Amino acid sequence: MPLARQSTVVRGRVSGKIKPNRKPPMRKVTKRGAYRPAQKRNFMRKRGAVVETKRKTHEDLRDPTFFAGTGENPVQDHMEFKIYKSEHVMMNPLTYYLWSQGLSQSQHVGQAVTLKYLKQKIHVRFPQPSQAYTDESGTTSNQITPFIPQRYELIWGFVPVSLNLGGNAEYTGGPTANTVDLDQIKAHVNNRVQDYFNARKDDLRFIPKKDSNIRILGRRKVRPDMRYVSTAPPTVTDGFTTDSVVGTIPDYKTSVSWPVKGKKLWLEQTGNIDGGNKLIAMYPNYSALLPFCTLVNWNHDELKLAYPDTTDQFLRSPSIAWNDAIYFTDS
Repeated sequence: MPLARQSTVVRGRVSGKIKPNRKPPMRKVTKRGAYRPAQKRNFMRKRGAVVETKRKTHEDLRDPTFFAGTGENPVQDHMEFKIYKSEHVMMNPLTYYLWSQGLSQSQHVGQAVTLKYLKQKIHVRFPQPSQAYTDESGTTSNQITPFIPQRYELIWGFVPVSLNLGGNAEYTGGPTANTVDLDQIKAHVNNRVQDYFNARKDDLRFIPKKDSNIRILGRRKVRPDMRYVSTAPPTVTDGFTTDSVVGTIPDYKTSVSWPVKGKKLWLEQTGNIDGGNKLIAMYPNYSALLPFCTLVNWNHDELKLAYPDTTDQFLRSPSIAWNDAIYFTDS
């Protein structure tokens, strides 16, 4: 007499009784569901193997063949340590704001790009007598180390206000979309960031915790790590007229990033990026999130009161250099 077949369990299923899958591998996606964030991310991952990832750095913006035209490049060298006199040192990632059409690795094809990653490296060199600076008139002199402790803070985030420039200056109240220059694009972001922090210098003011002007992603205190002093530590010496500081202070290096993965930028063309109508570039005119990065000196006003005679020398910020990179696709 043949034995009756016994049921066996294989991977949670009973043989002879196939249970329907609750989540089949290929589900039908409706027209409305195809535009959901999760579905768009899945689509980007699947097409990532056949899409070229391009990269653009601050160095590429300085390339003579990057912008079209014969004007002077308005982007400063990323290796140049510049000194500022303001309490806000704006270090916005220009690779996000300046674009160029072409076939090279740093250029794009078409009118829109899809971003993947945005990062910036920052190098801060604190004021010390061993360094010299050149002012606007071309005079070179040594830096002065302030005797009042300075509180520097690095802050980065987004400005949720798009440029949204049109073709008629009477309605936009400013430059048109095809005549805006780099300084005007910077002013759109910098003025909002500076106003936000200037309102918070007074610790006794009652300020709303939520503000729609900017969105802060991170804050870091910028101060030297004196454990890595390779030469004589800074000390104060008595001079004939004034005291001075000898020794060196270690540099401060860090990096920041912005979450821009999957963000699509629609770009507008301007023929006045250099301010002289001789250089053509593209910029994100309709982006509602504009990245910013600033170094704030919260004790800037105290230096004005402590050193009224030598204000110009003491108000100078640390020497700062930075480089940013953005990864994107243009297909």
